Amino acid sequence: MSKGGFLKKQSLLNETYKVDDWFDLNQDKVNLEYIINSINKPSILGYVGVFGIGKSTLIHQIQKNSNKREDLWINFDAWKYPNRDNLWEGFVLDFAKKDSKLFRKTLDKINGEQNRGIVELIKVLFKGGSIIGSFYNPILSNLSFGEKFKFFFRTSPAKRVFEIQEILNKIIKKENKNLFFVIEDIDRSGDKGIYFLETLNQYLKNFKDKKRIIVIVPISKEHFFNNQAYLKCLDYIEFFNPGKPDLSKLINKVFHDDYLLKNISESDEGKGKQLEQIKWFLENLFTAFSGVMTPRLLKLIIRNAEKSYLKMINDGLNPDWRVTIMIESLKFIKFNENKNGEFQKIGIEVIRETKEITNVRLTIYNEIRIYLNFLNIIASNLIDDKRILENTIPKKEFKFVNDNKMSTPEFKSNLNQNIQQYELSDFYLKY
Repeated sequence: MSKGGFLKKQSLLNETYKVDDWFDLNQDKVNLEYIINSINKPSILGYVGVFGIGKSTLIHQIQKNSNKREDLWINFDAWKYPNRDNLWEGFVLDFAKKDSKLFRKTLDKINGEQNRGIVELIKVLFKGGSIIGSFYNPILSNLSFGEKFKFFFRTSPAKRVFEIQEILNKIIKKENKNLFFVIEDIDRSGDKGIYFLETLNQYLKNFKDKKRIIVIVPISKEHFFNNQAYLKCLDYIEFFNPGKPDLSKLINKVFHDDYLLKNISESDEGKGKQLEQIKWFLENLFTAFSGVMTPRLLKLIIRNAEKSYLKMINDGLNPDWRVTIMIESLKFIKFNENKNGEFQKIGIEVIRETKEITNVRLTIYNEIRIYLNFLNIIASNLIDDKRILENTIPKKEFKFVNDNKMSTPEFKSNLNQNIQQYELSDFYLKY
């Protein structure tokens, strides 16, 4: 076994969309590529899906695999502007940074025109970005890029969107490639984000040059349905609803082989490996909590489970890594109590620990089939729940017990006391 935790490459679980496809989204990628390729005029495509479902990651796969010389991809992240001010300026800035030679040619042309506001804007923006070294302003030379940006808006009249769009016009007309813009985090930019999309949409509709410009905007399903203004900002709308993922690649990359390849039963090597068990459980979380469980949430669950696992070991306990992940997933289920005093599952959401949490978890274990099945799978040394579904193993209840040695679920039967249940140590609930 690894001396550390059960993860060998935790960086793959970090919160970023610029990663490889570990959730087998290839068919969804093909579908989105087809839609993008079918759009031939300047347009905005809204890509709508549940928050954290993998919209940006899927778009990143398309961008990463795009090897056409005539295509240029530009990413714009609205989160870089906390107050969501100056979105247009930032949008043009990120585009122009792609090609300093193109920028110099554009600047030379603008320098010969009368709109000094535009010239000053370019000088300030790109002097700070170290794209142009030919300008020197003694007033600005000792200021940071951010301070130069603020200085410009205090001293220059070029604050109107159409002036920024004029800069964009000149840069685009000098670019001979198809342009694909990906705009991130605009759905959490409020009215300023909507205004940016509205003006960008109008800009594209009025664009005279015959050029293929596609703007792709990931939008959370929640924001989309709560704001009808998106309907007038977007030319096309595509919904992202992936099915149950195949997590084989993720599991093999993230977890240590010492854990995955361990025999389910030390006495029976023919029954398979723990790899099959954890794969069954993690994939079926997406079925049990369809529309709520997401790749982002799953990665968070696994990261947190690793920390809890290491803390248990440090405290002298001997936790089962499979059970630790299962317990961690329950921490992300929110419960309501109905008028009859019964707890009901209403969706996955982080909850605070309460005195009633043990009883709540116990209730949910016995009511949500995936958890009880997984305990059956581990205790019975099975690969998946096939035998359970065939009813060759009877449904059993579950109970937490005060016994630190019972780190793996065990079946307890006492016909005299009418007891038939799985028991598991309650130390897991303390982490």
